[in-house]
Order: sequence, then C-alpha cells, then structure tokens
Amino acid sequence: MVTFVRPSVRNILWHITASLACGVANRAKGKWEHTAVIKWPPPDTLAQLRAHVSTVLPGARVRRLLYGRVLITWHAPA
Repeated sequence: MVTFVRPSVRNILWHITASLACGVANRAKGKWEHTAVIKWPPPDTLAQLRAHVSTVLPGARVRRLLYGRVLITWHAPA
C-alpha cells in the first residue's frame, strides 16, 4: 500500500526534498490528475504511521518513497 504522511519537524528535510522533486516532475511532465478519492491532509506523521502499522501488521515494513509517499509492505505468515 502506498500512502502519504503529515509533515513533521523531525522529517522536515525529507518533506522539503520530496516537495521540490514533485515540483520539478510536474514542470517537466505536466501535473497528472487522477479520479481517486483524496484524504488531505494525511492524518498521521511518519512516526505515528509506523506505530499504527506495527500494531495492526506485525513485521510490516514502512519505507519512504519519492514525492512524499510511503510504502507499507507486509507478508502474511505462512
């Protein structure tokens, strides 16, 4: 699952970098609009999201992606 997180002071450099990268991509390729429902602003910071994910999906990985996105990866136990 890919989601977004609310900016926090602790991760401000990451959010600034992601925002700049998104701006460059939008200028170079044009802004892409989709029809998916958007819940903005995101409800959780990265730390809050990691805490929620670890309780609901033990063993899941939360990784930051480019453009301010976050990837949650979980494999069901065998």
